[in-house]
This record gives sequence, C-alpha cells and structure tokens, in this order.
Amino acid sequence: MWDDVAAWISAIIALAALGVAIVALVKSNRAQAAGLTLQRRMVVIEEERDQASAARSKQAILSARSAKTDRGGVRLVVRNDGHAEARNLRVELDGKPMSEHPTLVKGNDLCGVIGPRSEVSAVLGVHFGCSPPFDLAIVWDDDSGVARTYRTTLTW
Repeated sequence: MWDDVAAWISAIIALAALGVAIVALVKSNRAQAAGLTLQRRMVVIEEERDQASAARSKQAILSARSAKTDRGGVRLVVRNDGHAEARNLRVELDGKPMSEHPTLVKGNDLCGVIGPRSEVSAVLGVHFGCSPPFDLAIVWDDDSGVARTYRTTLTW
C-alpha cells in the first residue's frame, strides 16, 4: 500500500515539476520576445540618430552678428558653425541684395563661400540716413541639397 501511495506522490511531484517547467518556459519566451522587441526599437532609434547625424554633417549652420571695428566702424560677421561648406551665399539687408544696400562699403562684399567652422565679414558704412535695425536674410546652399535660410534683425 505504501508503495502505491509513494508512486502516486512521485507522479504528482513529477507533474508539478513539469507544470513549473512549462510555466518557466512560457515566461522565458515572453521575456525573450520583449527583449527582442526592445532591442529592435533601440536599433531603430540608433539608425535614426545616425541618419540625423549624417544630415547634420551635410549642413552649414549660419548666424550673423554685428561687431565694432578698432576704428569705430561696424562689421557684419557671418559665421558657419556647421560641418559643411556654405556656398552661393546671398545676403539681403532690408529686402535688398547686400551689394545694393547703402550701408555696404563698396568693394567690401561678403564672399560666396564660407567654410565649416569659419566666418567672413564685411565693413558697413552706417550713417544718419541709414542706421540699424536692419532686417537681415541669408540664403545659401550646402551638401544637404536644400536651400537654407537664416533671418534676423541686426542691431548694435
């Protein structure tokens, strides 16, 4: 009789162990699937970061400011903080090309190219008939393939 009871208890313990193993297998598979899903999302995020970084490396990032010269004059300084060259630079002051604006000192126009992490400047002849603030617009091309624009109001 005790042999039959021991056999039944052994069978119940074996079935319980089998049930625990099945539950552990199911939970392990779910955890593995969740981990794979998370890993795929992380790969997508990393690829998006790489694409954004590649796009930034093809962009020139321009800004402008005015600066006083040693002789009391004023310069328009255009800076490229990007990783790419800015080409075909077109500058407008108050809606006019800079070369036609009355503040530009003749023969002192900005060049059409600004290298990465560099700046160019031009002397402005500010006088009573033409003084700040000026609406400034800069349009340029870079390796991103999109015409880019920077606008600001220039004061000093």
